[in-house]
Amino acid sequence: MVIVGNGAAAAEAAMAARGAGYRGSIDLFADNPHPPYNPMLGTYFASGAIPRQMCFPFGGPEFYERYGVRAHLNTPVALLEPSERRFTTADGAEYTIGPASSPRAPTRPFRPCSVWSRRACAGCARSTMPCD
Repeated sequence: MVIVGNGAAAAEAAMAARGAGYRGSIDLFADNPHPPYNPMLGTYFASGAIPRQMCFPFGGPEFYERYGVRAHLNTPVALLEPSERRFTTADGAEYTIGPASSPRAPTRPFRPCSVWSRRACAGCARSTMPCD
């Protein structure tokens, strides 16, 4: 699994994967040097309302070890090519992304009747099930 970014969503993705039993590798690429942070807290820190350490609600660098994440910090992704299943970092290193599973919409009588799947930017698919 590859995670691009180092904010709250990235941390939650890693935690959810491990919490669901995923035992494969998790590589996280980020353009910054610090542990996962909550960008929503930046304005509170800037205004002096909270101390800097509160911007890191997931803990320090030990987060990566705790969740078995191989962190590639200070390694921004410069080019993402979903159709080619690869990406390139700013230093020119190329990585191939393996095939992912396909999302499955729940079967009836699930409510609401519309289920949205957002696996990739280009792959926002809508699955609509008839309502009785």
